[in-house]
Amino acid sequence: MDFLQALILGIIQGITEWLPVSSSAQITLVGSLSQMSYQEAFSFGIFLHFGTLLAVLFKFRDIRLYLNKFIITATVFTGIVGIPLYIFMSYSGEFISIIIGVSLILTGIILRISKNKFGTKRSDEGTLKDSSIVGFFQGFSVLPGISRSGITISSLLFRGFKQEEALKMSFLLSVPAVFGAILLDIAKNSEILVLHYKYILVGIVFAFLSGYLVMDFLLRVAKKIRFEIFCIVFGVITLVMLW
Repeated sequence: MDFLQALILGIIQGITEWLPVSSSAQITLVGSLSQMSYQEAFSFGIFLHFGTLLAVLFKFRDIRLYLNKFIITATVFTGIVGIPLYIFMSYSGEFISIIIGVSLILTGIILRISKNKFGTKRSDEGTLKDSSIVGFFQGFSVLPGISRSGITISSLLFRGFKQEEALKMSFLLSVPAVFGAILLDIAKNSEILVLHYKYILVGIVFAFLSGYLVMDFLLRVAKKIRFEIFCIVFGVITLVMLW
């Protein structure tokens, strides 16, 4: 790895974190093409999430929504589902590529189904049941291919939240989930952090910059963007390449 690769991966993370195409999948695939192992690419992508996490905190620095009961409850359920899946992914080797293809297709189908499921709920009207369901499904986003933003937005839309509120809440739900994933990866793969800390810092900086710009753009044009077809096509291409 070199600084240019770290810069590119950081930009990819910043762009794809908010799109329902799974940033982890893109980082894992692109990183593996740069002579990184699947495990290294997967861990490097987890560390890059710190950049987009900082972008969320900076963008919503005047909002305390991520501290309320909804976010806390959702995070608990995310951990219940996500931690076992994370451990599984850490030992799954090249089988990750098959998971990427299948789960990207699944993300596209979920987005297609939820496309017109718009409601009237605001963020402060969420119930314990809402947060439990959203947190449960967010846990599956640890799989590189299941988009965290895609699956949380879809879950929120199914639960009757306004589209704009679902987008904002999805951003804020990422804060504790991503922070927890980073801590898990540091505990398990600290050698990657030590060996590549310079590149990780470069990636984080560019993930922050690109992530902030893309997030701001999406908040402006959320109602006009369709990604479900892209997810399905990209997933099919991934599986065909493995054939």
